[in-house]
Amino acid sequence: MKTAKFAVLILIGAVVALTFITCFDGYRGGDTTLTLNLGGQSQRSGINTETLERLAYSILLSGPEGVSTAVHVEPGQEYVQIEVFEGLWDIAVYAYLDDDPNPFGQGFASVNAIVGQNTNVGIQMEMISYKGLFTGTWPNHDRTPIDLENGAPSFTAGGNLLEKAMSYIRGVPGVYTLLIDEDFTTAVGFRLDDEVGRENELIIMGIGSERKIQLAQERMGHLFHICINAHLTLGNNVTLVGVTDNNYALVSVDAGSFTMLDGSKITGNAPSAYTPSNGGGVYVISGGTFTMKGGIISDNKAAEGGGVYVFTSSGSDLPATFIMEGGTITNNTTTSTDGGGVYLGGDATFIMSGGTITDNEAADGVGDGGGVYLDVGTKFTMTGGIISNNSARQGGGAYLDSAELIMSGGEIHTNHAITQGSGGGVALHNNSFLRINSPAGKTSIHSNTSGIGVSLDQVAIPSESVSIHGTVFLDGVEIIDVSEKRW
Repeated sequence: MKTAKFAVLILIGAVVALTFITCFDGYRGGDTTLTLNLGGQSQRSGINTETLERLAYSILLSGPEGVSTAVHVEPGQEYVQIEVFEGLWDIAVYAYLDDDPNPFGQGFASVNAIVGQNTNVGIQMEMISYKGLFTGTWPNHDRTPIDLENGAPSFTAGGNLLEKAMSYIRGVPGVYTLLIDEDFTTAVGFRLDDEVGRENELIIMGIGSERKIQLAQERMGHLFHICINAHLTLGNNVTLVGVTDNNYALVSVDAGSFTMLDGSKITGNAPSAYTPSNGGGVYVISGGTFTMKGGIISDNKAAEGGGVYVFTSSGSDLPATFIMEGGTITNNTTTSTDGGGVYLGGDATFIMSGGTITDNEAADGVGDGGGVYLDVGTKFTMTGGIISNNSARQGGGAYLDSAELIMSGGEIHTNHAITQGSGGGVALHNNSFLRINSPAGKTSIHSNTSGIGVSLDQVAIPSESVSIHGTVFLDGVEIIDVSEKRW
């Protein structure tokens, strides 16, 4: 059997008739019943319903006093009832796709059968796949396994299996799920686009434990470059690892979309000291959208935007957008200027409803905006989440330069600005505007400091305006204003 390289857990979820088996292979029933749920409590992932309904099963049972038997289950059946004798039974289930003689999945369970009881047994099916196997949908939308070693050789240029998979996807655009159970190091950058006029979508997940995709030390460039009509999702157990002296963000989003889910990570990318770049972890340009539903972006460096850099080019009608619903951006730094955690420029948009931006730093106290920096024309809408423990010269939590922050939820707390009175929490400069609209005290700006010592400094307001509607907490002091308050 080939060595397993890609795997996936599934839940057999079709609604089907119950199969009841009383005799097979010469075995004549028993005195109690086992009901097998062939889907168990497994996670269904990357395999569509049509494929699931094509799976047939072989069930092997080993029971008391050396009794053993087997049964075959036709495709489309989820539950099977089998009469057995009282005692301990070991159950092995093997799934087969179409006429492939190699098992496509397997599951195991042990159960103690008791007389007079119908015992329900959930079988967790783990899909077996062979070297280079992943699933894809193209043009007939029939998702099937693809063997990179034995199939489509004209599209599988490259060295390791990851490089072959990415080469295949570029040659045959479609919707793919790539599941890895080993680490990969690559000197090749991967580009997703609509090269042949169709959308390209890829989901990458790790199986078993954390799986790393790492740039080779000699590689300088993006690990993933996502272009127009292309979509990349990082799922559980996948970590992208950069290198030092890399003058590019690890992931570049250019008119495509990028999503991070729980269990994914981007880490360890840093620019050259001689030619520093923008965006250590993720770089989003005009028309690109980055959605962070979970995961961690940590320990990256850049000239601006140590963790995430979002920028809309001059004259572009397509904004660059960052949507943060969960996850953590932490321990990122800038090497020379602003935006330790996140930098926005050129009419870019940032929408934060969850997640945490914490422990980031802007250029060792030389740059501004330890958590978030908003340059001219950008807009930040915060309805939830936390910005905390970030530090900068000015605007420890957030720094606005002719920008706008609309805050109706979330917390900005325990950030620090080195310059006295310069906005430990939020710094507003050059006609920037902060609007706090907070029903029932959902918004809190507290425990931020500036300068040497513990001087409380929530919002620095040179000559700009702040409006407050509803109930807001500034360092624990409740401000109630049902109309509007301005400074």
